[in-house]
Amino acid sequence: EGANTENGGDCSEGQELGSSHEEGAGAGKGGSVKRDEYNDAYKHRVMKHVGDRFGIQVSSKLTIKFVHIDEEWEQLAPKGPVSMIAESVATVRLALAALNKFTPDVYVDTTGAAFTFLAAKVLAGCKVAAYVHYPTISTPRGPW
Repeated sequence: EGANTENGGDCSEGQELGSSHEEGAGAGKGGSVKRDEYNDAYKHRVMKHVGDRFGIQVSSKLTIKFVHIDEEWEQLAPKGPVSMIAESVATVRLALAALNKFTPDVYVDTTGAAFTFLAAKVLAGCKVAAYVHYPTISTPRGPW
């Protein structure tokens, strides 16, 4: 959920939005697809969803890459019944795992996990942009 806009945060032609420097498990469990190959189909689906959901058309002139945190998601997901505090801590840990793989100039969050903003801003030095539809306190809780 990061966005990198080089040269001080301005998104202009040819700049990079996000990045993934990793090759790995690919499309889910047991996959052996390079991340860049996985990104082509994934990018198309995400850009379509962004257009449908938010009414935003991202210029095809921008280079878009994604940071995948599948393994971290499984490792950091709370097990069993959890409190809102534990869920918030888990989202911050997940954000830090993503920021460890790639630190963007602009951190973009659409999940509503507001505590991740603090990690991105204070610990990683990112500018933060967010679409928060559901606040941290809502029902049902958490993505797990």
